[in-house]
Amino acid sequence: MSTPTRLFMSLLQRSWSDFVVSSHLAFVPAILIGLYRGIFDAVVLVSIMVFLSVWYHREAEKNQVVANIELCSTCLLFMYGVAQCLYAPGILVLGGEICCAWITVCTYVSCFYICENRRLYDFWHPIGLHVIPAVWALSVALFHERLIFAGKSS
Repeated sequence: MSTPTRLFMSLLQRSWSDFVVSSHLAFVPAILIGLYRGIFDAVVLVSIMVFLSVWYHREAEKNQVVANIELCSTCLLFMYGVAQCLYAPGILVLGGEICCAWITVCTYVSCFYICENRRLYDFWHPIGLHVIPAVWALSVALFHERLIFAGKSS
């Protein structure tokens, strides 16, 4: 790749410090606690989604192939989270997880179907589609058992 092409391509990337990218760090506690507690199904789903999402956002949301694969992984993780709600250990956990699901859906609809303002996307997308789902994933890691892989986790 030529130097001008490389320079142009670097302008199409988000930096690691961009909140749209760095907000994925919010998933780290859920992954670590999930590993510790043996909630491996959640850890696998979250890890795949985070990898794909960081890849997609680092390329400044330009790679449609990665976008489509990432969307599939995100939908699968969302469905997993909803399924975990059915096994919530208490009303407070259930209420918190339902709130996370609702905020996630509202943010998704707002970012992709209602508002086409890039500045609003850059502000709300990481909060509603990274930080809030990371809180939900942390709740699953802390309070739930595995759904997909058989056996007790702890």
